[in-house]
Amino acid sequence: MKKIKASSELKETNEINYSPTNAHDFNKNTAWIEGNSDYGIGEFIEYSFKFVAIEGYKGELDITQILLVNAYKKNQKIWQNNSRVKQLKIYINDQVYTVINLIDSYEIQTIEIGEISFPSKETTKIKFKITEVYKVAKFTDTAISLLMFNGIGAH
Repeated sequence: MKKIKASSELKETNEINYSPTNAHDFNKNTAWIEGNSDYGIGEFIEYSFKFVAIEGYKGELDITQILLVNAYKKNQKIWQNNSRVKQLKIYINDQVYTVINLIDSYEIQTIEIGEISFPSKETTKIKFKITEVYKVAKFTDTAISLLMFNGIGAH
């Protein structure tokens, strides 16, 4: 992976940041929280990949699954108080690829997305745009604690 960015992020509070890199840090106690004041509809997180072939390696980089922990999973109460993603529109290099629907669950979700292959020495961008949320009364923040990938050469 080359870079992770987002359309917005919640301002840091008490030295806790809500950066988009938190969604890919293998830590359920951190999260990317969008910075929009209205549930984050239209906000996105984007991953840029640049696969450089290793000499003698005949394979390629593929993604076949997304692993997602919805909302801020630091603990059950925080999870319940933050809005959660209901639907994401996925773009590959700014072209719509698919739409995925998420369940309102505290558990990790594994989503099959077909096979996305990355050409060697080219940058490929995967964008996840929030299109619907499970709204809660406490906070209008929408969060993703974990957004990882399964496939060949991916995590």
